[in-house]
Amino acid sequence: KGLEITRVLDNPSYELELYLWKARLNAWQISSVIEYNEWLLIQDDLLARQRAIVECEVLAREMKNLNRRTAPISVALKDHLEQLYADFEAGDIEKLSLRAKIGAYSALAEYYFYLNKHENAEDQIQGETTSEEKALQFRENVIRLFSENKQYADEEQLRFTAELDVYVNQCLVMNRPVQFINLESGWDKENSELIMYRNVAYQTMQYHLLNNEFLKAKLFFERENIAAGLEKHQHRIVENRLLAIRFTIGQIYYALDDFDHASDWFVKVAYMNSEVRPDVVLPCKVLEAICLWERKVYEHTQTRPIPKLRRNLKRAGMLDAFVKDILDAVELVFRHSTGLKKTNLAERLEKLENDRDGNKPRTYYYLIIVWLRARLHRTSINKEILKFEPS
Repeated sequence: KGLEITRVLDNPSYELELYLWKARLNAWQISSVIEYNEWLLIQDDLLARQRAIVECEVLAREMKNLNRRTAPISVALKDHLEQLYADFEAGDIEKLSLRAKIGAYSALAEYYFYLNKHENAEDQIQGETTSEEKALQFRENVIRLFSENKQYADEEQLRFTAELDVYVNQCLVMNRPVQFINLESGWDKENSELIMYRNVAYQTMQYHLLNNEFLKAKLFFERENIAAGLEKHQHRIVENRLLAIRFTIGQIYYALDDFDHASDWFVKVAYMNSEVRPDVVLPCKVLEAICLWERKVYEHTQTRPIPKLRRNLKRAGMLDAFVKDILDAVELVFRHSTGLKKTNLAERLEKLENDRDGNKPRTYYYLIIVWLRARLHRTSINKEILKFEPS
């Protein structure tokens, strides 16, 4: 049974270990030179498979790191990848084991993604497949292999999700929504839906959000009935991703000044485990108060939510100087919803922006800063977002 599982998951190192234990427990089975030579051949084959897996996965990892750093590619690495492409054209990659194939196609996808970023339009030869198209084709091969080997995909869910995210995002950038159909075709209804909500929907909304296409994001969310899908599949989505999806939906409505719907999603995030993403959960607690104030929930006690939030954060040890300044600025707006030009809000805003710049854990406080700006200048949040230059 162990051998069967290791073969499905393509793990030669475990398989080699199992063979060694089998040889120890049943020493009498290797009773002749012929049987011993057979065992040596098995061992050589397993070691060769493991070597191929490691080599391909190292190439993929090196290219991923290179794309993150946007560093120049070394001659040796380029030669390795060009040889890998030659192996692909010769049909040799398909002869490799599952994990080696995934590593090889992932490495080639990252390589051609890198080339696409660094080559000029005149470098492309007319009529030939572009580097961008090659990158997508190799990414499709990775997804195909996961689709054809569902037990492996279940075992390597984090990797599968990461590959799906990159694939879906690349489809969006290249304006290839038709690829989603191919993506779902290899899965049963339940898994197709999970992929739709966990990966396709999330990446699509993120894509529109990053391009400031707030209305498109909202229309997609409502047309595809994402809320119902998330409710159905929330227990199958890891908490970190579920939090990110909810936060994204909240941002979409918030950017459209729809505080009713935005508060529904920010509240969901605000009461999730803060240890998962404190950089998101804490701003959502403030955004929840802002949305409720905009909805006039606290019409007769304008500043009520801020002192309470301040006390709770202080008790939890989360009230640093920056968060205190944020809460003070929000409370100032709550107290003086009109005549803000006469207050020191502009000076407070300048200090907040300076304190936030370059500080990654404070990234998402920009949503509070754009609201403060909108209140000060009497504009909409989406107009302030368009003017905002994130650090």
